[in-house]
Amino acid sequence: MYIEGSTEVVSWGGSTEERRKGRTPVAESKVTIVVPDAATMEKCLTALEESDRRLATMGPGTGGYDWQIVFREDMADGSGKVHFGVVWYDTDFYRAKREIFSASDHTSMFGRLGFTADDVSVEHWVKDAAAA
Repeated sequence: MYIEGSTEVVSWGGSTEERRKGRTPVAESKVTIVVPDAATMEKCLTALEESDRRLATMGPGTGGYDWQIVFREDMADGSGKVHFGVVWYDTDFYRAKREIFSASDHTSMFGRLGFTADDVSVEHWVKDAAAA
């Protein structure tokens, strides 16, 4: 679903009112994944797209989070970065899941995609003081 040769890959979930359905975010996370090559970039983007399709199918009443816009950054040496956001709608869910990227199921997935947890950085911003 991403646009070849474009910096902006796709606008998903929490980036569109259609998916927000009036929900108010309590926090956001910005994720950057450093990938070693174009093949890993494609695998990573495909995995994000598949996850987005699952979230869209579930609908807004079934999850405390959604994806935000995804950007790809291609480097001259063939490596790159994938940047995307996570919007959190439920304070308890955010507190429980904000570090999920370091859990074993995610680190195993990272290995299958061609990068490690050390290649992933996440920054969180709390919008609702109760979520902190």
